[in-house]
Amino acid sequence: MGKISVLVPTEEMVHLTHNILQEGQFSNIQEVLLTRTEDAVTQARQAAAGGASILVARGLQAALIKRHTSIPVVEIVISAQEMALLIQRARQLIQKDRPVIAVAGNQNMFCDMSRFDEIFHINLLLFPACDDDDLAQKAQEAAQSGADLLIGGNTVIAAAKEAGIPSLFLSNTEDSIRTALLLAQNMDQALQNQKRSQAQMDVLLDSRYTGALSLNPQGEVLSANSIMEELLGMKQAQITGQPVFALFPDLEQGQLASMCVEKQAPCSLIVHHSSGLLLCTCIPIVIDGAVDSILVSCQKLRQKASVAPSDKGRDSRPPRLPFRFSDLSPGCQALDRSILQARIFAQTTEPLFLWGPDSLLLLKMAAALHNEGPRSSQAFVELDMEELSFQEQKNLLFGERGAVTMAEGGTLYLAGAQAICPQIQKSLFHLARSRMRRNTQGKRLPANLRLILSSPLSLRELSGKGQLIPSLYALLEYFSLEVPSPLLQPDSAKEQILQLFHQLCEKHESYHQLTAGGLKELIGLDWGGSPLRLETFLARLILESSRRSIDELAVSRLLQAMNPPASAQTAAAPSPEAEKISEALRLHGGNRRNTARYLGISTATLWRKMKKYRLLPPQWQA
Repeated sequence: MGKISVLVPTEEMVHLTHNILQEGQFSNIQEVLLTRTEDAVTQARQAAAGGASILVARGLQAALIKRHTSIPVVEIVISAQEMALLIQRARQLIQKDRPVIAVAGNQNMFCDMSRFDEIFHINLLLFPACDDDDLAQKAQEAAQSGADLLIGGNTVIAAAKEAGIPSLFLSNTEDSIRTALLLAQNMDQALQNQKRSQAQMDVLLDSRYTGALSLNPQGEVLSANSIMEELLGMKQAQITGQPVFALFPDLEQGQLASMCVEKQAPCSLIVHHSSGLLLCTCIPIVIDGAVDSILVSCQKLRQKASVAPSDKGRDSRPPRLPFRFSDLSPGCQALDRSILQARIFAQTTEPLFLWGPDSLLLLKMAAALHNEGPRSSQAFVELDMEELSFQEQKNLLFGERGAVTMAEGGTLYLAGAQAICPQIQKSLFHLARSRMRRNTQGKRLPANLRLILSSPLSLRELSGKGQLIPSLYALLEYFSLEVPSPLLQPDSAKEQILQLFHQLCEKHESYHQLTAGGLKELIGLDWGGSPLRLETFLARLILESSRRSIDELAVSRLLQAMNPPASAQTAAAPSPEAEKISEALRLHGGNRRNTARYLGISTATLWRKMKKYRLLPPQWQA
């Protein structure tokens, strides 16, 4: 139980307080002090140093203590019953049907008197003061207000006497003092409960084997346990008040914000820190249906030991790509959702399948999965499997210095999964499943790596076309992630085109402005989800433009120049494949994505064949 000190300005209030204490209800009252206003702050600090956790004070003294200290203060407020008695005495003294009564004093001393005019049939004038200097002025204003009687303290009584006006001293009774003591006692119980809960939480946090932070809904650190201090290499005072995003830049601000708004379930993700990789679990603490705070639990992850063979002491591992999840999303909601799922996949070493139209974005996603996972300190090896024969795939993967050997302990990323031979797919299945591999001589060797495959087509499409063996499909089915291209998303296509346009203008030192019509024309074209085609088209558009503004007419002229009408010879004798593609385009209204899906080929392959046979419709369609 805490201790309470009472500071009062008059001897009468000291006696009244002692009378109340003799009732035995307030055992935690430590002392009752007669206090002059000029000494109030000093005595309050002395009481706090002596162990007082709450102070009870009145009027200006209470206001000064609140202003100059951080000690909790309960104010003694004149009760409505006490004011009613004073008003009745005033009416007896004035003997008027509707007397004018002025009340002056510190504003924190009074109860609500808004209905006193009606209740007591008087005209009540209030002159609340904010400080001691203001009180003297308010007393003079009350004396000059034309009131029949003044009610207030010593300053008001003196002003009334000087003006020759009757007055009543504003005195407290046991009623207001007892109310203040009860309020202080209830406040003390609440503080003790809070301290008890905080102490229990501190013991709980300090007894954990993981670091822990408590955050407010704005993401600022409220407290940290000792293990977190060790992980961060900072003291509690340095951590408290810091935005958690300053301590861990990898933490997603949007994720914490949505957790506070939507009260989402706990989420986990791997973050990088100078002390190493940390697995952070964010748990919202909900009170009365709202998120009151967030508990962040951090556990240090052990790095995978590399068992890759050394080359005479030299590190022969290929350089790692520097991409992280924060580098991938340009404000594209669909891609943001994929990144959120990828953060979860980054925490495991299970084999993973990525698919989407943008091969460069797939590579960046794979690199981010590696760099933000437990194998980030080891090698990241990438290999494109398209247009490789069976023997080339076998040698490049399982040869003496093949990709599997180079990726030992790290991550092996294989693009173009649709081109991997069935025999190689079977070997990859055993590599991921049993952690064993065979070299070119057929010898079984242990393998420790994470396998990531990618393709423009989904697993279901690959399986339906017979380009994926059933065992590998089953292995990857629930660890498959679509990586949508921002170019194909309405909310980000405009941003992507403008960003690339400005970058190319700087690169070629040829500064142009893209008009709204030109931008609309570019957004309406089908780029197959790949920024490479967009980049080359924009580069030529910028280089050939003789005007500063590039509009939709400039875009259309370049399209027509790049895609001239087919020659008579070509039109007279179309190949069967050209006829098939032409019919499919007609059937789908020129939509390349739907046509490619209908023909069972990628949009990039369809585009190459259309250029080969000059099967270009007059309008590009998304």
